[in-house]
Amino acid sequence: AVDLSKFEQEERHPHQHRDLVKLSIGGCHFDTSQATLKQCHFFNRLLSGDFEVACNDGRLFVDRNGLLFGHILEYLRSRRRPERSVLEACRQDLLVECEYYGAEAFHDELSGQTSLAELRLVDRRMALQERDCTEFFRSEVATFANEEDLKFALRSWERQLLIPV
Repeated sequence: AVDLSKFEQEERHPHQHRDLVKLSIGGCHFDTSQATLKQCHFFNRLLSGDFEVACNDGRLFVDRNGLLFGHILEYLRSRRRPERSVLEACRQDLLVECEYYGAEAFHDELSGQTSLAELRLVDRRMALQERDCTEFFRSEVATFANEEDLKFALRSWERQLLIPV
């Protein structure tokens, strides 16, 4: 028996042929692999098949800056940063595009942070827990009406967080 689901999938998503993805971003054409693109949250979701996508001449169309995307794609492929002159001219624009596509590793590198992907598993877990704690405390601090209540709560939390040695 022939599995027709593959053919139906290709018919619905002609920009994908096995692992190849054809893109048209801001008028620039790119051909790359799904594995490369799935490093970005945007494409990971888009290529999951859960969404209908606009195609232009068999290419997945994204209405963003194609020149900037070219730098992001090169980083995803090789982990090489753009040349210094490019970074000096458009670092902020690249950061915005990284946020849009969810290219976290490149965003972290451009902003001088260590990417979670570069950490050992145990360190990555700790960093994620720290981030969760920070977000929790920020949201809790916003609920206090005055500074005295906040100081009392902070002392209470501090006592709870101390680990006996």
